[in-house]
Amino acid sequence: MTTQPLEALVVANRVRSEHARVLGELRGADPAEARQRISELLLSSPAEVRTMRVERLIVSTPYVGKVKAAQVLRRAGVLSTRPVGQLTVRQRMALAEEVGS
Repeated sequence: MTTQPLEALVVANRVRSEHARVLGELRGADPAEARQRISELLLSSPAEVRTMRVERLIVSTPYVGKVKAAQVLRRAGVLSTRPVGQLTVRQRMALAEEVGS
């Protein structure tokens, strides 16, 4: 048996753990801090959030549900299923501005 599937599982688990850590930090922060942090994450796009869907990142903000997240994404012109790493610079800027306000 090759080690490739095991290595893929290790990578997938590491990515899931990083996503959970980031989302936990956002959920534990007050709403203003969480919005600021999301704006920073969108603009810098660190490795731990590149594969995360944009909607999941925004919904992790306290007091923001799927409806508010959909409104923010619509105003910014971004699809909810889009991973953070696939956003264009213009989309990142628009979304960071929408989230930060």
